[in-house]
Amino acid sequence: MGFVDLVDTYNYLQGYEVRNIKTYTIGKKYYKVIETTDKLVIWRDIDLGEDDSKAIKVIVEKYPDAIQIDVNYDFYILAMIKDKQLQVGIRILGLKIIHAEIFNQ
Repeated sequence: MGFVDLVDTYNYLQGYEVRNIKTYTIGKKYYKVIETTDKLVIWRDIDLGEDDSKAIKVIVEKYPDAIQIDVNYDFYILAMIKDKQLQVGIRILGLKIIHAEIFNQ
């Protein structure tokens, strides 16, 4: 049985063309950011109830062309505004939560 790369598989299933992959360390947390044409896919380890919304916003601010972010696991709900959107500065971005069900298609 071979190794399956979760990040590559997700991008493939979504039809995202990967332009760049960067990593950031904010505090003691490691973030892997995949840049597509106009979306960011952000992967990190997070505990239930943990709030890393400020770090996510810091990362998103580095990508002024992004119109949507996909974040693995439940993103801190208070950071969201209505209809699964996230405000970062004056921008309003679409927000998609990556759940395990996406891989059961």
